[in-house]
Amino acid sequence: MCGYFADIARIEGLTGLAGMLEDLGELLRMDAGGHLDFLMRAGEPLTGAPVGGSTENLQALVQGWTEAAEHGLPEMARTARGEGLLDLASWFDSLRWARADQLGRLRAALGEGSPAGESA
Repeated sequence: MCGYFADIARIEGLTGLAGMLEDLGELLRMDAGGHLDFLMRAGEPLTGAPVGGSTENLQALVQGWTEAAEHGLPEMARTARGEGLLDLASWFDSLRWARADQLGRLRAALGEGSPAGESA
């Protein structure tokens, strides 16, 4: 998100702010590394799937994103519709379909035996 905000600041001619936001984004990326160190011991939060190596990471992504696409996002869309928030419900539906497309790519990468379809 910080990178996106930095892009906007740069477009608006606020180069100092853009640089600060980029620095903040890098710090957040490093924070995420600490979170991932914990997850390597605890597993993916939603499913408990192990993480660590690329194959495990892809499997954890597939499991977590499948849960979100099949249950989490549809439930959020239903709740939003029930509360009359149709634009928000539509957004959750869009996220679900995008997630389904991304899942296809992740599953294909797992089937090929190399991360993200990279050739050995």
